[in-house]
Amino acid sequence: MPQVKFDPTVNLGHLLTIAAFVGSVAVAYTSILRSVDNHEIRIEAMERTRDRDAIIQQQILNTLTTIREDIASLKATQSRIDLDR
Repeated sequence: MPQVKFDPTVNLGHLLTIAAFVGSVAVAYTSILRSVDNHEIRIEAMERTRDRDAIIQQQILNTLTTIREDIASLKATQSRIDLDR
């Protein structure tokens, strides 16, 4: 079996390999940053939508409460009219 021998010299192949590795790490890092930024934008949009929906739901609830109160008032008025007859 041949013995492994390490050569301390640095050649162009070594430099190209290191440059390719550093370049790929830089590209991956910027890709991750862009992806995180996109997710943050989407999350903020969803939070705004959630808040707007909560406001709309509260308005609907208030309207329904008013309608129920009006119906109860009309029923009470109708009962008084029926009793007066």
